[in-house]
Amino acid sequence: MTAEFARGKNWNCLVAVCDDFVLSGTRMRGFAGRIFDELLKNGVDPTRAQEIVEANVVAISGVFIGRTISLGIEDTCTKRPLRIFSYYFSPEYRDSVGRWVFFPGVSLTGSHSSVDYGFEEAIRELMERFPYLDCPPPLCELKRPYETENRGRRYRDPSLQSLWENLSTSYSLE
Repeated sequence: MTAEFARGKNWNCLVAVCDDFVLSGTRMRGFAGRIFDELLKNGVDPTRAQEIVEANVVAISGVFIGRTISLGIEDTCTKRPLRIFSYYFSPEYRDSVGRWVFFPGVSLTGSHSSVDYGFEEAIRELMERFPYLDCPPPLCELKRPYETENRGRRYRDPSLQSLWENLSTSYSLE
């Protein structure tokens, strides 16, 4: 769908991959990488595909400020950096010796996400320290309805998939 849209604009467009928080860049690389690869498969030059795709994030770890995430296949002429734009950034917290205060340095978490690292690691340590706890707290095992399957083409949550299909039809996105 992305390549068809971009072709219709004669490749004169921008595909912004958005995320509300990026720690490792793994998901961002995966989403943007699929778009980048789709453009390449449709005949777009790697340099032009790089210009078309960018990442826009609201919050990002200090690790990525002023850096890029690589797209494309390692050791090939298609490898290109993904442009990252951030409007807020959260530092990693370290003590006076330089050790992380929180694992792995970011103390952020929320009910929508385990932040994949610090929160789950803290719960694991808690469960080890207090073995009489039968199960982790509910927020430790989050259900993420926005996750996709089938190479990102269908939401795992059927109600979210249905909503997406209705919106896609209403706005002629497919």
